[in-house]
Amino acid sequence: MLFLLVDIINLDKKIIAPSIALEIAIIVSFILHDNITFKKSKNSKIIKRFSKFHVAALSGFLLNLIIYNIILKYGGLALILGKMDYLASQMIAVFIVVFWNYFINSRWTWTK
Repeated sequence: MLFLLVDIINLDKKIIAPSIALEIAIIVSFILHDNITFKKSKNSKIIKRFSKFHVAALSGFLLNLIIYNIILKYGGLALILGKMDYLASQMIAVFIVVFWNYFINSRWTWTK
């Protein structure tokens, strides 16, 4: 999604494109987690679970955006990857933040 938004649609790679891509990821992640990962932990109505997930995901989103921009600016990936540095920066940020997201959602969003 980030590639589509930056290289095809030509949106800004620092804030706008990653924000849209991450919002889409939040929605897709909720659907997958609600139906697969935490299928047996549905303790409330879907709108309440989605709201809690979204609040938790926004904290992960902010963490992701900070890490992404730090790596983009100081990681030196442009020297190796050229203009594709933003994709590698995002992959690294996602890898780090996925642990935060799982922790917060397993302890808050889908608690029994």
